[in-house]
Amino acid sequence: MEKKDFSRRKFLIASTAGIGCLLGAGKLAGGIGGLTKEVYQTTPPLPWSLGSYRFDVDEVKRRAYENFYNYECMGGVIVTFLQILSENIGYPFNTLPLDMFRFGGGGVAGWGTICGTLNGGAQFLNLVGSPRNYQVLINDLLDWYSNTSFPSRDHDSYARFQNQAQSVAKSPICHVSVTVWVNTAREKDNPNIRSLSPERADRCAKVTGDVAGHIAQVLNDYYSGKYFATFNPAESEYSSCISCHLDTENAYNPNVKAQMNCTTCHVDLNKIDPATHPFAD
Repeated sequence: MEKKDFSRRKFLIASTAGIGCLLGAGKLAGGIGGLTKEVYQTTPPLPWSLGSYRFDVDEVKRRAYENFYNYECMGGVIVTFLQILSENIGYPFNTLPLDMFRFGGGGVAGWGTICGTLNGGAQFLNLVGSPRNYQVLINDLLDWYSNTSFPSRDHDSYARFQNQAQSVAKSPICHVSVTVWVNTAREKDNPNIRSLSPERADRCAKVTGDVAGHIAQVLNDYYSGKYFATFNPAESEYSSCISCHLDTENAYNPNVKAQMNCTTCHVDLNKIDPATHPFAD
């Protein structure tokens, strides 16, 4: 690609030194009198391939756990992958500013919406999964998360708290996941645990490692042609909800745009009388 000489724009270059990452800037090459010539590279189309590289799942888990304390849950996942791939592949994985992923902490700036680990994980799967398959990978990730007992024991050799209580959120929502765990931990570990306790933070650090490790294994299998999709809402415990609320042709009340488990927050199916539910004004 042709090199462009910006030497006549001394002030502009000096005052906008940080803009290179936003423009997909490549490395700075030689200069005259301390000034440089910049080589701009176009951002490659997605997916950004892993090629023959495969993740060390244990390394991913530990680094993501540690990165939680620097970048919170969302950043802990995607920053870990970008760091590892920058070290082992380089471009284009080394072109993204890592601090941009801090916003997803605590379910997006602490709002408790989607779990940050899933937000960062979904971004990364979109980045390296094919346009045909990334959504399948993300569906499987959210379903796996919703039905997995967290945190695992895999981090206990280096974690700040060991052998913590485990819980299944049955939801991809940060608020639900944290609250279910805090209630479980109060009962099993310590009645004084709160959502802002260090124990809860360490639980989320472990979940960050668990999710990143799961994604690493998924991608190892996916790039090796060994991955099979698992998400099937028709076989879920909330399939009866879907049959009404999501059926656009025959539904009594097709008012839902979601794929997550309805029963976690809304209704106990064992208490539903099919003869009377649902009724709406």
